[in-house]
Amino acid sequence: MFEEGVSILNEDNTAAAFNTQDTVDLLNSFKELTDQDILPKNSKWGDWDTELKLFETGQLAIVSSSGSSLSRIKDEAPDVYENIGVAAPLTGSEGFSRNALMNLVVPEASKHHEEAIKFAAYITGDECQLEFCKQTAIFPSTIKASQDEYFLSDSETLEGQARIMSVEVSETSKDYSLGTAGQSEIQDAVNQIQEAVIQNGTDTQTALDNGEKAVNDILAQSAG
Repeated sequence: MFEEGVSILNEDNTAAAFNTQDTVDLLNSFKELTDQDILPKNSKWGDWDTELKLFETGQLAIVSSSGSSLSRIKDEAPDVYENIGVAAPLTGSEGFSRNALMNLVVPEASKHHEEAIKFAAYITGDECQLEFCKQTAIFPSTIKASQDEYFLSDSETLEGQARIMSVEVSETSKDYSLGTAGQSEIQDAVNQIQEAVIQNGTDTQTALDNGEKAVNDILAQSAG
């Protein structure tokens, strides 16, 4: 929904905003694709781990993931690894791809705020981020580190191609976090709409009406 420009919540995050004809059309298009076996229909529709397993067993032609998945595919399905390529992620009408962020936080209950903040600043700095990327398949959180030649020097291996692609895609990636209390519950409620329509055959408008009520209830509880 994010990638197609569908707003999940209204501007002040007080009510659901996704119950529109555009969303009906979007969900129906996915339903048609699953009915034609173009998209997989299983008990965990959209679950990344399930998708990767389907990909590794030759049941899925393309999977949306990060470069970090390459080492897993290489270990679990070396025959598949030898016959795959990497490319920029598919995008919707907005032209943005999802940027899954990781966070370091210092809990209020921590007894060592100052030391924890200094440690967080240290490991998220340019130098440490770059060194960390050389040790494992991640992309740095700082602009300076992401511009290092390391990410552009290898165009031969799949891992190197993934790093180059990550640099390019970072320019058009976006964090789709809602930034409001109850975010995970809201996400679950929205995902249940897709599951109801695609897996269970529920009428699309009915599923959206139920999802809208569920999200508004979550927001009301969070505000209360």
